[in-house]
Amino acid sequence: TEAGHSYVCTECGYKTEVEGHSLTVDEKTEAGHSYVCTECGYKTEVKAHSFEYTKDDEGHVGTCTDCGFVTAKEAHSYDDKGVCVCGAVKASEPEGPTTDDTTDDTTDVTTDDTTDVTTDAGTTPSDPSTPSTPARPGSTGDESKYALWAVVTAISAVAVVIIIIDTFRRSKKKEAPASADKNDGGDDE
Repeated sequence: TEAGHSYVCTECGYKTEVEGHSLTVDEKTEAGHSYVCTECGYKTEVKAHSFEYTKDDEGHVGTCTDCGFVTAKEAHSYDDKGVCVCGAVKASEPEGPTTDDTTDDTTDVTTDDTTDVTTDAGTTPSDPSTPSTPARPGSTGDESKYALWAVVTAISAVAVVIIIIDTFRRSKKKEAPASADKNDGGDDE
């Protein structure tokens, strides 16, 4: 049955509980695939493929995730929204007027992955993959360790404060004995 299979003993008539089928792919066609149980021979009806697509600019190939059936390469076929079943999106046509070959103000466009880049100074960098502007705003290209310099600055500031306090205390100690001697001498009269 569709639910599974059971076994019956030919000697005593004992019947086992129904077990699930151990299905494996039986047939693969363009229409779909069917399974067969490796233990009892039960065959399923033909089921539709579930395709995952591999695509390129020219078309796509579908591979069924259930049975492994592979379609022949097909050209993209777009729906009314410009999307193919494989996920490819139709390139939109440029809008507006087109230029003919007699116009002098046309721009050459290349379709490869390289792009001509001109910097603000009017030069073309030797390596187009390296940006001619800093990676982040305010970046100077200095790769110094800012945390280290902040710690050194803080330690220096603390040292300056300690020196000022120590100098102030020493000057107070020098003034204190001189004023104490003046007060001692005046009280004896």
